[in-house]
Amino acid sequence: MHISDIIRGVVSDIIKRRDTPDFPTNLQGLDEAIWGLHKTEVLVVGGRPGDGKTSLCLQLAYEMSIKHRVVFLSLEMTKEQLVERIIAYEYMYDYFGLRKGIHKKVVQGRQDEICDKLSKHKLLIIDDMGRTPLELENCIKELSPKPDVIFIDHLQQISVRKGNRLEALDEYVRFLKTFAMKEDISVVLASQLNRGAEEDSRPHLHYIKGCGSVEEVADCVVLIWRQDNQTSLLIEKQRHGPTGKLEVNFLKEFSKFTDKSFRQEPKDIQREKISEEEIEKTTKLFGGEVI
Repeated sequence: MHISDIIRGVVSDIIKRRDTPDFPTNLQGLDEAIWGLHKTEVLVVGGRPGDGKTSLCLQLAYEMSIKHRVVFLSLEMTKEQLVERIIAYEYMYDYFGLRKGIHKKVVQGRQDEICDKLSKHKLLIIDDMGRTPLELENCIKELSPKPDVIFIDHLQQISVRKGNRLEALDEYVRFLKTFAMKEDISVVLASQLNRGAEEDSRPHLHYIKGCGSVEEVADCVVLIWRQDNQTSLLIEKQRHGPTGKLEVNFLKEFSKFTDKSFRQEPKDIQREKISEEEIEKTTKLFGGEVI
């Protein structure tokens, strides 16, 4: 393809862009911070066990599947457990209450409504598949039509049959980036953080458990930080935009994240040498205060 054809294609794509993301997360602050998900790119969601990485990924997958074809590959939970979490999220039923049967009469009275509403989403949940690059590739290629977005929960549950575990994790992450580009899809990968994230004042990119290539390969990395009953999403890496801190509410009993605010990190402003006028525009866009 000649360079002029590439230029025309890029210009045409820019002209067609709307004032909303093509693949919105439906968390307003997160959409403003990363402008939704993007085809050919890999987004990594990191968090300590119990901090809500599965809840966040499942929420994004569920909301996105209203308009887009989404596949959720679970390497840790069954599809039945995940659907139960979706019911808790959608109808604000206490998840543990559902497990204990406290809400069974309410659910029984709304079972047709629940089945009808959830079935309208173009969400396919597959459990215990995708533990190797080959297994994941074969699984996705068997689907027709092809999904727009795939979620994988989570990285540390992949299979390591031969060789070094760290090498297997690196190979898996690198494969995801290649696969996303080749298949023109968006990939969201959940990952655990190591124990250093508990000891430090806040998690950092290098706390991704057992895998250094995430820092190099991922297009965007969002870390969940819970401290003193406060929850933040830390945009630790964004290849095409600013990093920053997004304040959110995490209603754990409902497996639900809701909006608060986003602010851009000062280091990005200094690095990019943004003018005062541009900083003011960025501040208004993100609805936060640049410090």
